[in-house]
Amino acid sequence: MGKEDWVEIVKAIIDKNNYSDKTYAVMTNLKEQFNNKDTVLSSYGLKSSNILKYSPFMFTKKEYPTKEDIERRHQLIDYAVNFNPNILEGTGLESIPEKERFLAIGGGCIDKHGLMVIGMAPGFWRIHEFNELSYPFKPSFFYANTSRILRDGFRDFLKYIYFTNLSKFAYSKDVLTPDVYKKLYEKCFPILKKEIDLLEPKKIITLGNDVHNFLTEKGINCEKVFHPSYFIMKGQDVEGVKHYKEFSRSMIKTKKKQKHILLIFGCNHLGSFSKYRLSVELKYINMDKDNKYYFFSFADPKKVKKYLCMDNVELIDGRKYMGASTWSEAYSCLDSIYKEYGIDKIHMIFSPLIINNSLGKESNIVDNYNKTLTDDSFFSSFFSIKNYYRRLCVSLYLMNKYKIPLIHFIDDTLEPDYKKIGFSDVSTFHYYKFPAAEAEFFPFVEYAFIHSKDELPKVEKEYDFIFGMTSVMTSCPYRHNIIGKFLNMEKDFKENNMRYQYFFKDKKRKIKSYVDGRVYNDKYILGSKFTFVVPSYNLKGFSYIRFIEAVDRWYIPLICKDCEWELAFFDRPHFLNIILKNNLVVSEDDIIDKIKSTDYNEVIKELRECDDYKNTRSDSFYKEYYEKYKEIIF
Repeated sequence: MGKEDWVEIVKAIIDKNNYSDKTYAVMTNLKEQFNNKDTVLSSYGLKSSNILKYSPFMFTKKEYPTKEDIERRHQLIDYAVNFNPNILEGTGLESIPEKERFLAIGGGCIDKHGLMVIGMAPGFWRIHEFNELSYPFKPSFFYANTSRILRDGFRDFLKYIYFTNLSKFAYSKDVLTPDVYKKLYEKCFPILKKEIDLLEPKKIITLGNDVHNFLTEKGINCEKVFHPSYFIMKGQDVEGVKHYKEFSRSMIKTKKKQKHILLIFGCNHLGSFSKYRLSVELKYINMDKDNKYYFFSFADPKKVKKYLCMDNVELIDGRKYMGASTWSEAYSCLDSIYKEYGIDKIHMIFSPLIINNSLGKESNIVDNYNKTLTDDSFFSSFFSIKNYYRRLCVSLYLMNKYKIPLIHFIDDTLEPDYKKIGFSDVSTFHYYKFPAAEAEFFPFVEYAFIHSKDELPKVEKEYDFIFGMTSVMTSCPYRHNIIGKFLNMEKDFKENNMRYQYFFKDKKRKIKSYVDGRVYNDKYILGSKFTFVVPSYNLKGFSYIRFIEAVDRWYIPLICKDCEWELAFFDRPHFLNIILKNNLVVSEDDIIDKIKSTDYNEVIKELRECDDYKNTRSDSFYKEYYEKYKEIIF
């Protein structure tokens, strides 16, 4: 996004409380303390274009703020401005006129995964030129001597720090007793918690014992440094600056080398399947706060970005590689990308897949990859096949030439085993333990499809049964036959007065009632009581995604008896018990009887209240697996 784009975005947003003019005036008048505003910016290592110009106290490290940055800034302001109007009840401050207080806002870097410094309170209310100009807001850590000490001490990290306070109000000194402070901490904590949730800081640093002890009791991990007032009271401002500089150096010493991880999503990025999956499936990387991620875009990055929906990923434009006329030219593009971005590791999510290069046929991949190294025009006359091999060979070439380790997240159990292609530094994970590909269980699916989304309320059910599937591979007649069975069952559904709907894509029958995954999940199947989980294109695979999405969306997933489903529940014993207890594994012929004999409310309650479902919403569950595999995956 260029300068013109973000300026237009800023203009298009009506700022709240006429804050723009006031804060710009404050910034201009800061010359009295900082000589001029360029000095302030340079102390943060910033250029004017980094500033969200209608709020100079919040900035982004990007060259130009994005729409997401501006929306995040609005949310940060909204969290403070739209607080509970009764928030001050019980503090002893209710009778003080509103004009005699200031609402403090955070300031500094509002990019995700930075540093957050949290003080006690925003100082004291007093009328002077700067405060009057910014009324009713008081920016954090700008005016007082405490702020100067912190800025000088944290100078090397200023461009990463968001400053805020536990208490959000400034009053005159005579009313702020220790007891009042404690009450304000408790009342204002929900606002601070929302700041933390929105920015997801890599490290939280508290100023003094009071804030550290309060947040620790609330279960928030943080590190403590002395409050600047400790040094001011002793007349040791210089020692205070030194204290924060030493703390900064300790962060540098303990900081591990940031890895540069290349994300490869093997499908056509602008296909309907990919648009839906890209919007959720990569969110597992939010578990990791330490490394830098790049997404290799096979299509126009601006179009892909709309679906990727992630701020912490930089897109690499791979169109030059994809469109190269020869393989040597294509691989030269990958050499340049490797050198420019310093790729340390590759995450492959959904390997490019055709049936001739699937699990058990890895020798075909090796043979064809070797041909790309010796025959520049290999597959050049077959566009779709060439496109497939271009997607496939990104990881193969980088792994082969630069010995980059690969983390392969299997989405479809037909995907090839990269260890059998001849690479030793490969680790494979799936959403359940899958011995055929030597894949370990890692909950990336639960994290992406469940944990990263808000929990949905139960809605009125319009349908008894909704079912959708595709049959597009002629090598898998099983799925074509299942669609045929359901088409024959329509009469039975109608005779039993059951509300049903199908969504099929059958290449052989030329049926195209299938809809985009997001529409299917959010509009249609959400209103159903039951669905049916069938084998994937690999008949030995089980689509656990469909099962857990069903439970999360309040409908019961009946399991086709042809599925090899037991393996998927090896690490999910509570789900397994409920499946067996309620006989949820059925044939197509038994579906109608099963729906009629099942107490929907009772079974969905069991599924949603068991520990296996609760884990999908629990931070500690993902933290356990992150700690177990972080050295391998991240």
